[in-house]
Amino acid sequence: MKKKRLIIALMFLSAGFSTIYGQEWVAPESEAAVVNPLPFNNATVREGKAVYEKNCKSCHGDPGKNNPIVLTPPPPDMASEKMLANTDGSIFWKLNTGRGAMPTFKGTITDDQMWQVINFIRKFDPRNAGKLTEEALKKGTLAATINSDSTSLDITADFQGAPLAGVPVFVQVKKAFGMLDIGKVVTDANGKAIFRIPDGTAGNAEGKADFVLTFGDEFEKTQAEVQGIKVAKPVTDNPLARGNVLWSTNDRTSGWLLFAYFFVTGLVWLTILYIVIQITKIKKAGQKN
Repeated sequence: MKKKRLIIALMFLSAGFSTIYGQEWVAPESEAAVVNPLPFNNATVREGKAVYEKNCKSCHGDPGKNNPIVLTPPPPDMASEKMLANTDGSIFWKLNTGRGAMPTFKGTITDDQMWQVINFIRKFDPRNAGKLTEEALKKGTLAATINSDSTSLDITADFQGAPLAGVPVFVQVKKAFGMLDIGKVVTDANGKAIFRIPDGTAGNAEGKADFVLTFGDEFEKTQAEVQGIKVAKPVTDNPLARGNVLWSTNDRTSGWLLFAYFFVTGLVWLTILYIVIQITKIKKAGQKN
């Protein structure tokens, strides 16, 4: 009798565990019916990609590559059938509401940016194949120099001698494990812009940094580099050894994300341990009988 009670208890425990982590997240019907007010075109998809890469990619990974951050349950791939089965209104509601390790983005990004992200996600929906016309990539050249006191970059963008006005220029810093985005500027009517180097920009062991400047996705791949610029005191500590770093050299990992990861991971292992202990007891009880 005792043996049967233990088996039943384990079944309920497993069922409850599966319910907690397998429960579907469904938006209210009224919210799911909301229609995206933005047109589905190259411009909104391009803007959505930029917002996604800044706010969503660190957890959900690259759409279609199934490489999310390690969480339980794992964040869905944006190009998966499960994700694309959501209506635009459902995704918008979830972005505003948040749940568990998924934060609310209300107040973090604008409503238009949320709809732009949704358009970017819809780019991977097979039902939208052929709806985005292929645009010829624009051409241009970039040049940049550091000013006299090493506090800003003087940027020039042109094509065949004609200035490129109103063009975003993205600025990155080379790091040991890739590139770090630090901002962007838009060129003026003369194709020029000044980028102020943010205070606290990290350099290498000598306090120097290499800057890389690029146009957006609508341009052919073009970049300008400004190397060996003194930006800070020498870096003496190893960023990989910092306690608040999660799988990268990013020292700005959110506390809620770390808490959610270790809480859920600990809960999973405690559950597994409990099940193993109960199975062991059942086996011993069976041997005695």
